Amino acid sequence: MPTLTASADTVTGSFGGTHISENWAALLETNLDLVKQRSWAKPLVGLDVYKRGSTTKDHVINQYHYGLGLVPISRSSGTLPVDQAALGHQNTITMVQYRLAMLWEQEVIEDDQYEVVGPRQAKFLDSMNRTIEYLLADGFNRGFGTAPFLCADGQYLFDGSRNKPHPGVAQWSNVETSAALTENSLWTMEQNFCDNTDERGLIAPLNMTKILIPKELERKAFQLARSDKQAENAMNTANYYQGLVYTVWQHLTDANAWFGHAGDYQSDDNELKFYWRVQPGTRTYEVGGNPDIVAQRIRARFGYGCDVPYTWRGNAGS
Repeated sequence: MPTLTASADTVTGSFGGTHISENWAALLETNLDLVKQRSWAKPLVGLDVYKRGSTTKDHVINQYHYGLGLVPISRSSGTLPVDQAALGHQNTITMVQYRLAMLWEQEVIEDDQYEVVGPRQAKFLDSMNRTIEYLLADGFNRGFGTAPFLCADGQYLFDGSRNKPHPGVAQWSNVETSAALTENSLWTMEQNFCDNTDERGLIAPLNMTKILIPKELERKAFQLARSDKQAENAMNTANYYQGLVYTVWQHLTDANAWFGHAGDYQSDDNELKFYWRVQPGTRTYEVGGNPDIVAQRIRARFGYGCDVPYTWRGNAGS
């Protein structure tokens, strides 16, 4: 944080009720730090759903290598079979800078300090949180065909014509047939995860561990997760989905769409990536040599995207 220096015409004396430039800028900065402790302590769902990382570069390149096949029968006297992992899809995630400033006149802090300054600074800091949530949720809100990013295979986050990197292997899909959130549609998604194949087309089953839903589907998910008997009939059949884990993300704008995930959000298997280049920070400074105008700036640099979403499946709902 640079030291604020008074300009030549700054009043250096102290008069009743007046803060000189250095003092009231410092007061603004101190109050912003207090507000920051509250505002930036709020958990963001998007930063939980995306695999978080950090980088010291202006972009991150993720290169796929598709794995080896099965091991053949081979006698010691025979020629030793050789296989190799080859290059597959490549993805580049670029760091982008986000900035916003707010200007303060000296009279504002003189006349009504914390009653005005604190709430406005809270909204100022919350704007960064809102920006991050909106951007990350946008990957899901437009993930079926108009997404803000393409995955490493050149397809949308949820797409029905995904190419495997190994030549000759059939295309695959992580889009479910549109259906409401029910026991049957959950079972279909879970089975599709189990039918997953790797880059060579070999069976590589995944275990669906949780679903991601908008607020509108929470009551249904609650019933499916908490009922000891099937929630959708009166046959007294045991509820297969008792204990279902779900995440509610209120920034999801489609009341019907829901998403399944295999594994842990923060495991390396999650191909949804978020990288910090510079975490959010603030700066307070005098504007244009005018001792009566102080600016506060918020700034961050980060990038996000998806490599190949093997651990994600999407259902547009109905």
